[in-house]
Amino acid sequence: MQYRFTLSAAGRLVDISDLTRETRHDLGPYHCLDCGDEMEPALGNTNAHHFRHKHSRDVECSRETYLHEAAKHAVAEAFGDAVAAGNPFLMSRERPKVCRRHEVEFIRKCTLTPMREDFDLTRHLAVAHVEKGIGGFVADVLLESSDGSTQLLVEIEVTHSCEPQKIASGLKIIETKVESEEDIAGLRRGLLVDGLKTRGTIWCRSLLGKRRHAKGARPISRSSWSTRAGRSA
Repeated sequence: MQYRFTLSAAGRLVDISDLTRETRHDLGPYHCLDCGDEMEPALGNTNAHHFRHKHSRDVECSRETYLHEAAKHAVAEAFGDAVAAGNPFLMSRERPKVCRRHEVEFIRKCTLTPMREDFDLTRHLAVAHVEKGIGGFVADVLLESSDGSTQLLVEIEVTHSCEPQKIASGLKIIETKVESEEDIAGLRRGLLVDGLKTRGTIWCRSLLGKRRHAKGARPISRSSWSTRAGRSA
């Protein structure tokens, strides 16, 4: 198994595409997101660049754990970096727009160009924690306001979705589905959620405010994403 991502000596996520032969060791030693063993960058001319286990080439770690851990670090670090730089970190929701103006007359409704709503999560949230407890549960990533009065749980679904008890808890939850390393790269740019699968996001509109509302906006990631949100605050 080849790995695009690993952890640096400082515990931050490293993308193999960010390294060159000159900088390959600058952030090391590197460690596996699953087993924690030391990793090394392979930057040859034949195969795609990747990380591999340094001391045993036969190690096969869990892909599910690898993607799950990488996703948590991607969200927490990207959000933290955005806050530090004074940049937005967007949660984007695409949803269909339907015209019902002539539904009674023609017994049909028209589906128009999908619309996208962008919410800047840094407007009211300031700190990101990986695997922090809240309300008897553990969030994959917990985003909090600076005074701790507002929380948003970001849950990562690789093969298992968020448990029903957590969803029913009333906590504000967004669940993103990760299927590939491309999805991890997308998380470093923001969160894209599926408007058809979004529930209870009124709190997001009223609390965070809508940054822009665009027609036919280009998605952040090519992959499909799902979200579940708790009850309105």
